[in-house]
Parts: sequence; C-alpha cells; structure tokens
Amino acid sequence: MKKVKYGSWTDWIKFEDLYEYYGLINKDLKSNRGSTIEWNGISGKPLQDNGFRLRSKEYGNGSFKSLPLKIPLNQKNCLLKENDVGVYCFKIASEHRSFHYVGVSYSPNNAIHGRLVHHFIKIAGTCSFAGGRYSDDSPEFKKMREYFRDIGINTSLPEFFKTSVNISFIKFPNNNNILSKVMKIEGMAMQAFRHYFGIIPELNSRDETYNIENFPFKN
Repeated sequence: MKKVKYGSWTDWIKFEDLYEYYGLINKDLKSNRGSTIEWNGISGKPLQDNGFRLRSKEYGNGSFKSLPLKIPLNQKNCLLKENDVGVYCFKIASEHRSFHYVGVSYSPNNAIHGRLVHHFIKIAGTCSFAGGRYSDDSPEFKKMREYFRDIGINTSLPEFFKTSVNISFIKFPNNNNILSKVMKIEGMAMQAFRHYFGIIPELNSRDETYNIENFPFKN
C-alpha cells in the first residue's frame, strides 16, 4: 500500500482518490443539520461537511457514519489522513483556464483536511449553508465560480470535482518546528508558481513572496 513520505511533495492526486462528494443535499443519506433548504432543485437538509467526505476518516456520527466507501481502502488507498499537517495546493482545471491555490496547515485542529473542506465548500458555493469556520467565502473564489457559471458549468456538482479538481501536498510531523517550516515552504511554493506563471495562485488573496522579484540579485 502506497504511503506518503514526510517532507516530499506528492504528485497531483485526483479529488476522487482522497474524497467522496455527495452534493450538498442527498436524499439517500441522513442529516441532522438545521432546516430544510433547496439547492439545485432538490429539497432537504445539508449533509455533514456540506457533502465532502475524507475517504480515510472514520466518522462516528453524522451523514457518513456506517456508510461504506464507494471503493474500499484496500482497493484504493487514501494518502491523506484527518490530522495531517503541512503545505498543500490544488488546481481547478477547465478546457481554457485553470485556477490554483497554495495553503498551509500547522495544527491538527485545522489540518490539511479541514482546510481543504473549507476550500471545497467555497468552490461549490455553499458557504451560506456551512457552519462555523466553513461559512466564510472570498472574492477570489466568487470570481472563479462566476467564470464557470458564465460558461455553463455548475461547480457544486459532484461530477465537477471528479473531473476538474486535483490536489498535492507535503506533510510533516507535528512538532515544535512545524510553524516556521511550513510558512517557509508555503512562500517557496508561491514563489515557484510566480516564477513559472508570472502571477501568484489565482485563488490566493495574499502574496507570500513579498515582492521577491525586486530582490537585487544582479547588484
């Protein structure tokens, strides 16, 4: 069974190899959340984590408790664990344009998984139905959704994540050095992106390279 080495970036991993997405509402699954809403022409209660399930996580309650995986772990391993920390990136690809994001996690309380779920909810545009830390949207993700909406693509559908979203990450042990280490690597990853594409990742709101292009290399 393949494992991820600490301190080594993974290749691009398909969304479906790490997550299952059942949509915001799925009448085949239970939900104890809030009031009945309507989304994409379906009425019901929002699913746990707005429908995003980490394949390697054991859910003790909620929508995914006792729900078998679509593909068992012994047939398809999941390289991301619930409490993994480090630096991650993802890309959303379409025929004519791609969107990227680079992020960081340095605490199991807000691990790579938790950060990704929030990003997925923003991609789907379902923040208004998410609770707590997952309820915040951002201008960059809104612009991305508008782009896809204008070309007739619904980013909230499971098929969109299956065909368009890929993830990569670099994991580290959670110790006293984790914060300084991952912050450095996040800045390096964003600078590498700027070097190749001339911009920071399209979905990031902050430039962690701190205008490194103005560093006087030649002087």
